[in-house]
Amino acid sequence: MRHIRKKILIGTGIAERVDMDYTLICATHNHEAPDLIGLWGKSRLKSGINKKYMEFVQTQIAKCVEHAVRNLRLTQV
Repeated sequence: MRHIRKKILIGTGIAERVDMDYTLICATHNHEAPDLIGLWGKSRLKSGINKKYMEFVQTQIAKCVEHAVRNLRLTQV
């Protein structure tokens, strides 16, 4: 999670535009995506994390947050 937060705050330039106290990420799972938690390695002592896919997912999350921040609008309820 720290890697994603760093990528969001530093990599996208959002830190200069928005006072962001925390980042909330909600996720689900499926049985088709590459391993991102390390449970399915070749042995119990070898992680199954797909590093390229992990980097891709983190980058996509950062891009989504950047897009959301760029499109923030004031509103009244």
